[in-house]
Amino acid sequence: MRCFHLSLCGKALVIAGIGMVLAVSTRAQQSLADVLRSSAMVNGTMPVVDTDGLPPPPSNLEDALHSLYTSADVVFTGEVTAVERSGDTVTVRFQVLEGIRGVSDSATYVLREWAGLWVDEPSRYVVKEQRLMLLRANSACGYASPAGGVGAFPLHGDSAQGSIDLRWLAAQVSTSAQNTAQLATQAFADVAPVTPTNVAQMDRVVVISMLRAWHRMEVTQ
Repeated sequence: MRCFHLSLCGKALVIAGIGMVLAVSTRAQQSLADVLRSSAMVNGTMPVVDTDGLPPPPSNLEDALHSLYTSADVVFTGEVTAVERSGDTVTVRFQVLEGIRGVSDSATYVLREWAGLWVDEPSRYVVKEQRLMLLRANSACGYASPAGGVGAFPLHGDSAQGSIDLRWLAAQVSTSAQNTAQLATQAFADVAPVTPTNVAQMDRVVVISMLRAWHRMEVTQ
């Protein structure tokens, strides 16, 4: 009889332990939901979590650009003023036109890259061309790299009426070309209607304004 009583007690302890685990799991899920809701209030959109518990890939250019921006340590538009190679290093100098994060307007930014990146792309950067640069911080070797592997976008035209070529970023968006065009039109309402053939060409003023707005939100938080 005593053994039977102990067995019942053991089962009760096991059931209680399972209940505690479930409670902790529920609180963890609630905490994750609270984090996602907080993120939604900051960014103005409610992130969607897939069945694996991870955020899905960006569904439009604005989300993709914002994701790239958050992973970058230095953000600016600039004109290439010099390209120099020495041993295993290629040094690219930029005259900063619009400093957004990590560098100020009119400053000189020096980008150092491993020369191996230039073997298959000898014209990786060209003097006098302008780029929107979203860069990670320098590595231990002193080399910086574009955020997401694509954060170096060509600029066309002037600062007032020019465009930004986001085709490599658009290629990462997980939608069809038609849906991408529709979403991009909604995201950039101030830009003239776009078609699938020019969806990657975004108005320079609009994109820079978005980047600056995201930076202001960071500063005020």
